[in-house]
Amino acid sequence: MAPKKKNKKVKTSSSFDYEALIPSCLSGEDRGLVKKFLMNELATSEERDAALAVFAAAVIEERNDESDSAEEAKVSELRTMAAGTLSRAEAERRKMEQRAELPANDASTSSSPYSEPVPRLVPRSYFDQSGPSGPSLPSGQSGSSGPAGRSGPSLPTIADHIAALKIGSKKKKLLPKAPPPVREVDFRESWEDETIVPSIPPRTGPVLDTQEKRVNKEVADEVRKNVNVGWWASPYDADEKTDTRIAEYAQSLGGELYNFISYPIGGMARSKTRITSDGPIPPINLPDLQLANPHWETYVAGHPSLWIDCDEVDADPWLALMSTVELEKELNYAHYLGLNTVVIELWHKNATALAGVIGKFLWTAQSAIKICIMLPTDVKLMDGEEGDEREVWEVWADFRAMIGNFAGDRLCCGIKLMEDLDDEFVDPLSLQRWQAEPIIMFTMETNVFTTNERTGGADLGPAHTALLETLWTSETMTAAVRGPLKDPRGARLQYAQAIRSIIGPRWLKKKLSKKPNFLDLNEVHYQDVIQKPLQPLADNLQSGVYNTFEADAPKYKYYGEAVELAVKDMSKKRGTGDIVLYVLGAGRGPLMSAAMAAEKRVNDGMGTGGPRIRMELVCVEKNENAVVTLNYLNASLWKGRVRIIQADMRELKEVATGLGLRRPDIIVSELLGSFGDNELSPECLDGCVDWLKEDTISIPQSYTSYCEPIASLSLYHSIKAQPTSYYFKGRQANGRRLTEQQPDGTYIQEFPQGREMAAMDMLYVVFLDKVVRQCEPKPFFTFTHPCFDKVQSERERWKVGQQWIAPTTQEIMGFACYFSARLYNTVTLSIVRGQETPDMLSWFPAVLPLREPLRVNKGDQLCFIVERCRDHGGVWYEWCALTSGADMKVPPKITEVQNVRGVSYYMRLITEKEKELEGKTPSPNKT
Repeated sequence: MAPKKKNKKVKTSSSFDYEALIPSCLSGEDRGLVKKFLMNELATSEERDAALAVFAAAVIEERNDESDSAEEAKVSELRTMAAGTLSRAEAERRKMEQRAELPANDASTSSSPYSEPVPRLVPRSYFDQSGPSGPSLPSGQSGSSGPAGRSGPSLPTIADHIAALKIGSKKKKLLPKAPPPVREVDFRESWEDETIVPSIPPRTGPVLDTQEKRVNKEVADEVRKNVNVGWWASPYDADEKTDTRIAEYAQSLGGELYNFISYPIGGMARSKTRITSDGPIPPINLPDLQLANPHWETYVAGHPSLWIDCDEVDADPWLALMSTVELEKELNYAHYLGLNTVVIELWHKNATALAGVIGKFLWTAQSAIKICIMLPTDVKLMDGEEGDEREVWEVWADFRAMIGNFAGDRLCCGIKLMEDLDDEFVDPLSLQRWQAEPIIMFTMETNVFTTNERTGGADLGPAHTALLETLWTSETMTAAVRGPLKDPRGARLQYAQAIRSIIGPRWLKKKLSKKPNFLDLNEVHYQDVIQKPLQPLADNLQSGVYNTFEADAPKYKYYGEAVELAVKDMSKKRGTGDIVLYVLGAGRGPLMSAAMAAEKRVNDGMGTGGPRIRMELVCVEKNENAVVTLNYLNASLWKGRVRIIQADMRELKEVATGLGLRRPDIIVSELLGSFGDNELSPECLDGCVDWLKEDTISIPQSYTSYCEPIASLSLYHSIKAQPTSYYFKGRQANGRRLTEQQPDGTYIQEFPQGREMAAMDMLYVVFLDKVVRQCEPKPFFTFTHPCFDKVQSERERWKVGQQWIAPTTQEIMGFACYFSARLYNTVTLSIVRGQETPDMLSWFPAVLPLREPLRVNKGDQLCFIVERCRDHGGVWYEWCALTSGADMKVPPKITEVQNVRGVSYYMRLITEKEKELEGKTPSPNKT
C-alpha cells in the first residue's frame, strides 16, 4: 500500500484517508480515477465499472508480486533437480527459450475461468432485482492455440465451455475440520525429455489443462457475473478493527473473486461479545460513512449478532428478552445503512418470538429490506420439543405461516449446507418442494468442502453438488462461504471457484441451449405472470391480441393439416361439387389463410389430370373492428373468394338464410381457452348446430379439460397482491355485477365479498415456471362437436371431482388447468403437462387458486371438485378441495366453495350491446 501523505486533503464527509487504500503501483490518470471511485465522485456506472476493474487489477498485481518471487525460486530449484548436471547458464538459456515459445495466453493469462487476472467485485443481481445485474466486463482475448507444438480449436463449442468449467475426478474425500493448505503450484507427474521447467497450471482454482481445453474469457466473465458468491464474515477472519475498515475488508475479498460480504449489522465487536445479565450490551458500531450508500446496498448483506436468540426462553429468559429488543434495533440500523438483505438463522423449530419480531418489521416498517431465513440441511441442529418430527421444510412452512405468509420478495429463505444432509435434501421428490419456495441464498461451512484428488483444489461432494444443481434455478440466487481457514489467501479463492464450477455449467447450458420463442424474441416477460383470461364472446379483442395469437405458427400448421384431412374425406364422400367451409370466429383471418393453403395442397396432390376441389369460403366474425381487416385481406390477398359476415355465430341460421348461403360441410373455429371451455366454445358452437348438415365436420371435433394440484408460494403471493388502482376500479372485470356510475362521476364494479377475496376466486392464465407439480393431470369436462341435442351446453350444473394421493408433504395453493383437443382424425393439440404439442405457445395453463394454502401430508388423499354452472346470462365455475388422512384418524379438511353464484368470475353469454340494452346485471338470487 502507498504510504499516507501528510496534509493531504480529501474531499469527503468522513475523515477516512481514501488515498491510503490506493495501491502504490497505480499512478497518473489511473490513480486519479480510482481515487474518485473510492470517494464516490464518479457520475456514471460506466466510469465506476472501469475504475473498479483498474482497482481490482492493481490489488491483485501488488498481492502477487511476493508470491511470484517465491514461485520463481521454487521453479529454479526444481529445474536444477530435473536437469541434473545442467549448468546454471544452460538452465537460464533454456528458460528464456521456453518463455519465447509460450503463446500470448500462457498459464498466467489463460482464458480459463479459473485464472482471472483482473478479479472484480461485481454487483449481486439478487440484492436488486430491478437494477442492473452487474457492471459490464471488458471482453478478454481467448486463446486460439495451446502451448508450442500443439494447436487447439479456434472457436470453442458449448461442450468445451461446459467441460472446462466443470472438471475433476468424481472421487472425493472429506477435508479435515481445518482445510489443508492450498497447493500454489501443481506440477505434472510426467516430464518430457526436453523440458526443464514443468507446465504450471493457473494458481487460482482447480487445475485446468490449457493444452486440452480453451474457454472464451467472455464466457468466464459472464459466469462470474451471474453466479454470485459472497463471504460470511465471522470472528475467524474479522475483529473489532474490521468494523471501521469495511472498505479494505471488501476489497481483499473482491480480489479473491467474491461478489459481496455478509457482515454483522452491529459490528464484529458487538457480535462476538458474550452477553450476561450483569454486564452492558455493546452498542452498535458500524459507521455508515465508510462506504457510499449505493455500496452498502450492493455489496453488503447483514446478519444479527451471534448472541441474539429470541426464543432461548427456557435456558435464559433474560437473553431471550434482550435479544428481541436488540434484534429490533439491528433491523432498524440495517434499514438506516440501506442494506438490501438481512440474513437470520433459524435455530429453533418453534421460533414464535423471532417470528413476532420479523412479522412486526415486515408488516409495519417503512422499509424494503429482504429478510432471508437460513435453514440447516440437518434438522437435528435445530432445538425443538421432544417428539417433534417435522422436517426442515415443514418447520419453514410453519414459520412463514406465523408471519402471515408474507410476500416472497421480502420474506425469503436460504439453505445452509451442513456436512450431513437429511433425507428431504436427497430424495428427489422431497427436494423438489423447495423449488416452490423463495430461496435466494445458500451458505456452506468450509468443512463441507472436499478435496478433489485430481486437482488438489476445493470441491463439494456428490450429494451437496446435486442439491445445488437442483435448487439453483435463478440468476438472482447467491452463495456465501463461512468458517475457519488455515490458509485464507488460497483456500478462500478455491471455495468461490468450486461453487462456480458447479453452477457455471448449469447456467451456461441453460443460456445457450434455450430455443427462443416468439415471446422471447419480442422481449416479453411471461414466466409466472398472472393474466385474467379473455372473454372474446362478451368483449371485442384488440388487434394486438390477435397479432400475438397469429405469431404462434405451430398452431396454424396443425389446423391446416386437420383441414386438409377433412377436405380429402369430404371430397370422397361428396364426389363432385364444391365443399362449403365456414370459419366461425375468424378474427383477423389466419384460419382462413390456413384453409386456403390446405385446399392448394390437396389439389397439388391430385396431379394435373384429376378433378380439382374448389371450396366455397365463408367468414363469420362478430367483432366489427376485425371485419375491417377481413375485408382488406379479402380484397388484397384472398382475391375476393371469401364471403364475410359480421354476426354472432349463434345467429348464423337467421343471417345465412337471409343471405341465401349454403349450409357448411366443414366448420373451423379456434374458440378454445386454457381450460378448454372457459371461452364458451360449447355454447357458441352448439348455438349454430341448427344450420349444420347431419354430416358436417367440426374442427375441433372434441376437447377435454384437465386439472392437477400445484404448490407455488410465489404464484400465491402474486394473486394475493394484485394492485387495485383508483383509476382502474371502473373497468369491467370478470365479476357478475356490471360497472355502475357513482354520484361523484366515477365508475366502479363492486364485489360483494370484497376485492381481496374476489381476487382469489377467479381463474387466471399463467405460464407456470416456479411451481411444483408432483401428481399427474386428470380429466374433468369433455365436449364434442357437432352436438345436435345441445345437452352439453345447456346443463345448469355439471359437477366433476378427481382424487390424488400426495407423494410428499406439501402446501397446495391451487390447481393447474389444461386442455387437449382432437382437431380432426389423428391431428391433435394439447397443453396438458407431459402431452404438450411441441413449440406451441398460444395457450398458457390456467390456475384455479385456493384462498389459503392447503397443507397435505404424505400419503393423504386430495380431492378437487369443480362444478360448471350456467344461467341465462353466463357460465361460471365453483370449486373446492378436501383432504383426508390415509388412516382416517384425522378428520377431513374441506375448503370453502369458491366463486359461489359467479360473483367473482363470470363468463358472459351476452355482448356489450346486449348488456347496454339490458341495463342491469342478472340478479344473483335467480341463479
